[in-house]
Amino acid sequence: MSRRSFYRQFRDKYELLNWLYDYEFCRFVDERQDKTIWDYYPDICRHLYCDREFFLNAFSVTGQNSFRDFCNDKLYPLLMNDFGYVFPDEKTARFVIKTLDRRVV
Repeated sequence: MSRRSFYRQFRDKYELLNWLYDYEFCRFVDERQDKTIWDYYPDICRHLYCDREFFLNAFSVTGQNSFRDFCNDKLYPLLMNDFGYVFPDEKTARFVIKTLDRRVV
């Protein structure tokens, strides 16, 4: 694929990584309102473990369009569904979840 064709489809290599994760994993996940975050963890862990070296590298990158931010955005609604009552407001919840994400390496 030429560079020009690539950038017609994706903003950068991180967006490609996010698309791959969506394509490979998220399309197989049965998203339902009655599921909790704990229902998704076994599938997530299995998927990450299958290609652990690749995902370790992907998670090591931080910043704009990073895979870490992508995963945080994917899991945030599930975390809020299960633990939203713990936080006084959405702004606090977003701050705490993002801060915890940065500390986990």
